[in-house]
Amino acid sequence: MSTYTVVLVLYLIITFIVGIFAGKIAGKKSNGSEGFCIGGRTIGPWVLASTWGATLISASTVIGVTGYGWKNGWAGVIWGGICMTFGGLLAYVLLGKRLRVLSERLNTVTIPGLIFARYESEAINTIIAIMICAFYIPMLMTQFVSAGVLMETIFNIPYITGIIIFGVIVVVYTSVGGFLAVAYTDFVQAIVMVACFLVATPMILGKVGGFTGLATAMANVDPGMLSPNGVNNAFPPLLILSWIVYYVFGSCGQPYMLIRCTTARDLKTLKKALPIAMIFITWMYFNVSVFGFAGRVLMPDLAAQDAVMPAMINIQLGGVLGGIMIAAIVAAMMSTVDSTLHVVGTAVSKDVYSRLRPNATDAQVLRVSQIATLLIGVIGVAASTNRASSVLELSTYGWTCLSAALFMPVVGGLCWKRFNTAGALASMLGGGISGAVIIGLLGNFSFLGCHPFMIALPIGVICGVVATLLTPPPKKEIIDVFFDPTIMTAKDGAICETK
Repeated sequence: MSTYTVVLVLYLIITFIVGIFAGKIAGKKSNGSEGFCIGGRTIGPWVLASTWGATLISASTVIGVTGYGWKNGWAGVIWGGICMTFGGLLAYVLLGKRLRVLSERLNTVTIPGLIFARYESEAINTIIAIMICAFYIPMLMTQFVSAGVLMETIFNIPYITGIIIFGVIVVVYTSVGGFLAVAYTDFVQAIVMVACFLVATPMILGKVGGFTGLATAMANVDPGMLSPNGVNNAFPPLLILSWIVYYVFGSCGQPYMLIRCTTARDLKTLKKALPIAMIFITWMYFNVSVFGFAGRVLMPDLAAQDAVMPAMINIQLGGVLGGIMIAAIVAAMMSTVDSTLHVVGTAVSKDVYSRLRPNATDAQVLRVSQIATLLIGVIGVAASTNRASSVLELSTYGWTCLSAALFMPVVGGLCWKRFNTAGALASMLGGGISGAVIIGLLGNFSFLGCHPFMIALPIGVICGVVATLLTPPPKKEIIDVFFDPTIMTAKDGAICETK
C-alpha cells in the first residue's frame, strides 16, 4: 500500500468518525430535526469561521482555480480570490445579524423557511425548494467529478470507483449527523488545508527560485501571465467587472452559506468568526494560486488544466507530504459536498414535506431529512459519471442560477420594506431562468464578453423591482416583524426575545 493511500485512508476514517460523533452530540444538544438542521444554534466562532470558509473553498478553488492560474496567470486568481473574500464579507455584514435574530424569533431553521415567513407564499416556498435541488446538483457534481479525477490521477483507481468511494463516506456522515457533522468535519478539514500549505507552498516556491524566480519564469512562458488582463487578454475590463459582481453579490443568494449565520451561538460569535473566515479564505486562494503559477513553469505541457494540482502533488511533492496534500484536496471537496447535501436535505424535509404534511411528527421530519440527503447524494454521484469539461464551469452554472434567483428574495426581503411577494416571485423566475438560458443555450461563460451572472442578476433585480412597484405593498404585520428596530440594536447574546 502506497504512502498516499495510507494517509488518505487514515484521513477519511478520522473525518467519518468526527462526522458520526458530531451527529451524536447534535442529538443531545437539540432534539430531532432542529439539531439536524442548525445544530441547536450552538456553533462557536472558530467552528463557524471554519465551516463558512471551508464551504467556499471547494474543488472549484483547489482544482479549478489552480488550473485557472496555470492557464491565465495572475488575472483569474486575483479577481476570483479578492472578490470571493469580499463577497462573503458583504453577505456576512449585510445579512448576518438579521438572519441570526429573525431565524430564532420566528423559529425557522432553513433559509427557504425564513423567506416563507417574509412572503407567506406556498408558491415561492415550493419554487425555492425545487431550485435548490436543481441548481445544487451541478455544484455537487463539481466535487464528485474532482474526486474521480483525483483518484484516477493519483491512485490509478477507475474514475467511477473513485467517485463512489468519496460519495459513500461524505453522504453517510452528512445524512446521519446533520449540521454539527458538517460543521465539525469542516473544522477538521480547514485545519488540514491550512497546515498542508504551510509546509508545501515554501517547498514549491523553492523549486522555482522563490517569488522573484517565479515571476521571471512566468514572464518567460508568456508575459500575459503577469498581466491583470491575463494571457491573450483573456480578462478584458467588462469580464473583470462581471467577476466582481459575481463574487461580491453571489453569496447573498446562496442558502448553504447564509444558513451558517443562523447557527451561531450569539451575535458575538458572528463578529469573532468574520475576520477568521476572511483570513482563511485569503490564505487558501494565495496558496492555490502559487501552485497554479509554479505548475505552469514546472509542467507547461499538461494536457488538461484541471490536472495541475494532482500532477504537482504526484511529481513535485510525493511521500507523506504529498499524501497529506491529497487529503487537503479531499477536505476541500468534502466541506462543500456536506454543506450542499445538508441544505438540500433540509429544504426537502422542512420546506416541502412539512408543508405537505403539517401534522407530521418531528421524528418523521428528521427521517425525511436524512433520506433526502442520502438520495440527493446518490443522484449527484450518478450524474457525475459523465465527466465535465471544466470543474470551474460546472460549479459556476449552479452558483449563477441560484444566486441570481434568490438575491432579491433574500436581500430585498430583509432590506427593503416595500418589497413584496410578487416582486420575489418575478425576481426568482427572471434571474434563475435567464441564468439557465444564457448558460444552457449559449454554452459560453464569456457571452458578450462577460460572466453570465452579470446579465442574470440585473434581470432578476429589475423583474423584482418592477413587479413590486406594480402591486400592493406587503402586510404591515409582516413588515413590523422583519423591520423591528430592535433587530439591529440587539447586543451579543441578547437575541432570543419573543416579540
